[in-house]
Amino acid sequence: MGKGASRTRTNTKLDRIQSAIGAYVSGNALLGGAAEIAKTSYCDFREMIRLRGLLSARSVGLTRK
Repeated sequence: MGKGASRTRTNTKLDRIQSAIGAYVSGNALLGGAAEIAKTSYCDFREMIRLRGLLSARSVGLTRK
Protein backbone atom coordinates (compact mmCIF):
# COMPACT_ATOMS: atom_id res chain seq x y z
CA MET A 1 0.00 0.00 0.00
CA GLY A 2 1.47 3.35 -1.07
CA LYS A 3 1.34 6.71 0.60
CA GLY A 4 -1.64 7.75 -1.51
CA ALA A 5 -3.87 5.02 -0.07
CA SER A 6 -2.95 5.97 3.48
CA ARG A 7 -3.55 9.65 2.78
CA THR A 8 -6.98 8.89 1.27
CA ARG A 9 -7.94 6.83 4.30
CA THR A 10 -6.85 9.63 6.64
CA ASN A 11 -8.77 12.25 4.67
CA THR A 12 -11.85 10.05 4.70
CA LYS A 13 -11.61 9.71 8.49
CA LEU A 14 -11.20 13.47 8.91
CA ASP A 15 -14.12 14.06 6.54
CA ARG A 16 -16.31 11.72 8.61
CA ILE A 17 -15.35 13.48 11.83
CA GLN A 18 -16.00 16.94 10.35
CA SER A 19 -19.32 15.79 8.94
CA ALA A 20 -20.32 14.28 12.28
CA ILE A 21 -19.37 17.42 14.19
CA GLY A 22 -21.35 19.53 11.72
CA ALA A 23 -24.39 17.29 12.10
CA TYR A 24 -24.16 17.42 15.89
CA VAL A 25 -23.68 21.20 16.13
CA SER A 26 -26.51 21.91 13.67
CA GLY A 27 -28.85 19.66 15.64
CA ASN A 28 -29.28 17.15 12.82
CA ALA A 29 -27.75 14.34 14.91
CA LEU A 30 -27.62 13.51 18.58
CA LEU A 31 -24.30 12.70 20.19
CA GLY A 32 -24.62 8.93 19.63
CA GLY A 33 -25.72 9.34 16.02
CA ALA A 34 -22.88 11.74 15.31
CA ALA A 35 -20.44 9.25 16.84
CA GLU A 36 -21.78 6.62 14.43
CA ILE A 37 -21.27 9.01 11.49
CA ALA A 38 -17.67 9.52 12.64
CA LYS A 39 -17.29 5.74 13.10
CA THR A 40 -15.95 6.21 16.60
CA SER A 41 -17.16 5.40 20.08
CA TYR A 42 -19.59 7.67 21.90
CA CYS A 43 -16.96 8.52 24.53
CA ASP A 44 -14.25 9.28 21.96
CA PHE A 45 -16.58 11.51 19.94
CA ARG A 46 -17.76 13.34 23.05
CA GLU A 47 -14.13 13.98 23.96
CA MET A 48 -13.43 15.32 20.44
CA ILE A 49 -16.22 17.86 20.67
CA ARG A 50 -15.40 18.73 24.28
CA LEU A 51 -11.80 19.53 23.30
CA ARG A 52 -13.14 21.81 20.56
CA GLY A 53 -15.38 23.58 23.08
CA LEU A 54 -18.56 22.50 21.31
CA LEU A 55 -20.48 20.77 24.08
CA SER A 56 -21.51 24.03 25.70
CA ALA A 57 -21.88 25.81 22.34
CA ARG A 58 -24.62 23.43 21.25
CA SER A 59 -26.55 23.71 24.51
CA VAL A 60 -26.44 27.50 24.27
CA GLY A 61 -27.67 27.28 20.68
CA LEU A 62 -30.60 25.12 21.69
CA THR A 63 -31.75 27.40 24.49
CA ARG A 64 -31.81 30.61 22.44
CA LYS A 65 -34.73 31.19 20.12
